[in-house]
Amino acid sequence: PYDIERVIWLIARDLPVPTQANNRLDFELHKRRIKFEGPCYIERLPLIHSRFGMLFELLSHDHIIAAVMLLLNERKLVLVSESRSVLLHCSEALRALLYPLEWQSVYIPILPAGATNVLLAPVPFFVGLTPALLKDVDEPLMADTALLDIDKGVLELPNPPPVPFPNKFRERLMGALLIHDAQSGKHRARELSAQMLRKRDYAFPMGSEVTRLDQEFEEADEAKNEKMRLLKIRVAFFELIIEILRGYKRYIVPPKDTKDLDQALFKDKAFVRSKPSWLRAF
Repeated sequence: PYDIERVIWLIARDLPVPTQANNRLDFELHKRRIKFEGPCYIERLPLIHSRFGMLFELLSHDHIIAAVMLLLNERKLVLVSESRSVLLHCSEALRALLYPLEWQSVYIPILPAGATNVLLAPVPFFVGLTPALLKDVDEPLMADTALLDIDKGVLELPNPPPVPFPNKFRERLMGALLIHDAQSGKHRARELSAQMLRKRDYAFPMGSEVTRLDQEFEEADEAKNEKMRLLKIRVAFFELIIEILRGYKRYIVPPKDTKDLDQALFKDKAFVRSKPSWLRAF
C-alpha cells in the first residue's frame, strides 16, 4: 500500500512543473512508473476553461456565425441574459472561436452594475450584461452596437452593418454546425431507446444497479464524443481564419532604422489584392 502523505509530498515538492513544450511528466513511485500526460499546446488548440458546448445549446447557427463575424470586424457586441453563468460561458466560447486571433479591445463577460458607461465608449467592446442593466442605457446612443439576447434568441445588428462572411465561408461553418447537431441528435435518440429497454427488464434483481453503471459508462462515452464534435467546430473556425490570414508574413516590412518607424510596416493593400476576389471585401 502507498503512503498517501508520501505521495502528496512527492507530487508537491519533488516533481517539476511541466512546460508548454513538454506535456508529459514521468516519475517512479515504489518501483512503479507513473505518467501524467496532457494535451500538447503546440499541436492542438488551446484548452478552454469553460463550458464550451453551452454556446451551441442556447444559440442558433446563424447567431453564432454572426457573433464571430462581428468580433472579427471589431464591432461592439453585447450579450444579454438573466444568467451570469450563461454570459460567462458563451462569451468565453465566442472568444475561443477567434483563435489564433485574440480579442484585443474591451472584454467584460459580466458587466458590473456600476460600469454601464462602458457601453457608451467609442471603441470596440465585447461585454455581457443582464436585461436589468440594459434598461439603464440610452438606446439611441447604442445604435452602433450589436445586441444578442441569448434568452430570447434575438440579434439586433448595428448600424452600419458589419461586412458579412463570404458565402463559401458561411457554408463551410454552417456545414460543421449541422454535422454536430445531426451526430449529437442521433446519439440522444439511441440513448433514450436504450433507457426505455432497460426499464422493461425485470429479470435480474441487480438490474437497477447495472442500469446505473451502464448509464455512467454511456455518459462518459457521450462526453468524450461530444468533446470531439465540438473540437471539429473549433477546427472549422480555425481553418477559416487561417485561410483569411494565409501569406500575411510576405507583406510585413520590418523597419531598417528607427527613422522608418513612422512608415507603414504592413502592406495592407497589397495583401488584400493577393486574396481571391470573393474574399477581398471581408
